[in-house]
Amino acid sequence: MSLNKIMKVFFRDVKSGFRDYLIVVMILVPLLITVGFKMFLPNVNQASLSFAVDATVESPLVEHLEEYGLVQEYGKEELYKRVNRVDEVIGIVKENGAYKIILEGTERADVERLVSMILDKYVAGDAAVVEAKLNTVGAKESPMKLYGTIFLVIFAVMINGMIVGLNIIEEKESKTISSIFAAPLTKLEFILGKGILGFVLSIVETYFILWYMEYPEHLGFPTLLMAIAATLSGLIIGYIIGLNSSNQIAGIAIMKIVFLPLTFSVIGAIMLKESLQFLFYWSPFYWVYVGFEKILGGTGTFGGIIIDSTLVIGLCLLTMVIMKRKIVSGLSAE
Repeated sequence: MSLNKIMKVFFRDVKSGFRDYLIVVMILVPLLITVGFKMFLPNVNQASLSFAVDATVESPLVEHLEEYGLVQEYGKEELYKRVNRVDEVIGIVKENGAYKIILEGTERADVERLVSMILDKYVAGDAAVVEAKLNTVGAKESPMKLYGTIFLVIFAVMINGMIVGLNIIEEKESKTISSIFAAPLTKLEFILGKGILGFVLSIVETYFILWYMEYPEHLGFPTLLMAIAATLSGLIIGYIIGLNSSNQIAGIAIMKIVFLPLTFSVIGAIMLKESLQFLFYWSPFYWVYVGFEKILGGTGTFGGIIIDSTLVIGLCLLTMVIMKRKIVSGLSAE
């Protein structure tokens, strides 16, 4: 196996890839989505709670509430509409001399009790029996930020895998595979060379996403290990698309078929209770999600990350072994 020949395939992809407008767009899309996602991400570090009040609430109470979170004033109708949005905002109004807490009904269980304690503290002052404090034992940042960041990493890896697939399809459409092998170039060298562009882009974009989403403390070796494992998963997707497609339309169709169950495996990891997680153990992207959740959430050990990344790599290798004949026949097809 010649490193020189592998690198020639890589530089050929770089040269032809950047002439292709579609591939350039695919490279930029994960980065642009990351920038857009962060712009609309609520910064929970600015306020532990969010309150909506109307004109009936006096200024001293507003100042008291500001000790616990963000306070915004609305008209009465607008206040109810604001509370009913998808995020967690607590409405407070004053009716007949009494304070009324307005909740949507989907808030976490302790919100009503906590807000009641805050109001009791305001009304009773130093004579309050209980002290309202925020519990900082739980998550210190928005779960949306954590889940969104991991999903963006997986999305970038999958997109870059698709770039590898499209490059293979381009070789098949231009009828150049046979001439490339006559160079001479082995099929293994061709496969490795085709994967370098997607590999490099995936690692770079993964680190960009984590840095831009403000996870600078998680850019060490465990993250690199999991990023490499995730990248191999993306390359497998790319090879499946490229080696089983005779043209780009067929490749996009296969992409839709393959991406759907893999996407659901990530959603299942987030949404399903722990007793049902085994339904997605077959998916390398499930273990990619689990590994990154441990890293970014600060709950994982180095040994645990090694186990998760090993499972990802093992599933990728198993897939390659199962598809060995398909790979050979796909490379032979013109």
